[in-house]
Parts: sequence; structure tokens; C-alpha cells
Amino acid sequence: QKELDTVPIFTVANEQGQPLQYTVDVNDQSFPVPFLYTSVDDALQELSKAKNDTKLSGLDIIPVPLGKAFQLWATNQAVII
Repeated sequence: QKELDTVPIFTVANEQGQPLQYTVDVNDQSFPVPFLYTSVDDALQELSKAKNDTKLSGLDIIPVPLGKAFQLWATNQAVII
């Protein structure tokens, strides 16, 4: 994990650095999870969309260590895009 954590991926977060949560449906159940982007361009595109759709102030993209992202993904706590 230490080596993976040297590689950043990105998420859209609020002013407090908390990633935005998106609803994902699996087997008739809904789960709130953050979306983590491997491409900074995709993250910036989602940031623009989130600013227009949510009207939340202070949104930005933040880096997430890839090792941490992989742990979240492996436990169904995040979606890597």
C-alpha cells in the first residue's frame, strides 16, 4: 500500500475536505459512496457538473492516495472511475 499511496487519484469534495456522496444502486439497495477519478480531467469535469447541480459553495477536487482508494473500493465504500 505504501507504494500505491504515492500515486494520487481525485475526488470532488466540500470545503471540509469530505468527498461528495453519490447514490449507487446494487441489488435493490442504495448506497452513498464517493466517486474517485483516476483522471484529473474527469475529476474537473465532475467538479464543474457538481457545482452546477448542487449549488454548494467551496467545492474542489482533492487528491486521494491510490492505496487508500483501493481499500475503499475493495470494501464497497467507493467507486473508482
